[in-house]
Amino acid sequence: DGPLSTTEFDLMKDHVLTGENIIKPIEYLRFASPMIRHHHERYDGLGYPDGLRGDQIPLGARIIGVADAFDAMTTHRPYNEPLSLGEAMEEFEALKGK
Repeated sequence: DGPLSTTEFDLMKDHVLTGENIIKPIEYLRFASPMIRHHHERYDGLGYPDGLRGDQIPLGARIIGVADAFDAMTTHRPYNEPLSLGEAMEEFEALKGK
């Protein structure tokens, strides 16, 4: 347990492309492809995989990103301990606009 190495983080970032590639061939789920691909983009443009910013990020991807961030903050991960609900809400407040 502990922080991810650069190699581990790069590997983890690939999950958005893997998810997109799994969904694309499924006709009735194809609409979700951009949401899956872009759910780790950031409003300030520092996210991945494409460095989209602001309104370039699909609304569905922004919603999934918030849910994913909340889950990451409040559940145990090998690289961090969970935050309380109050701590997670404070973190969201600090991240507003990013």
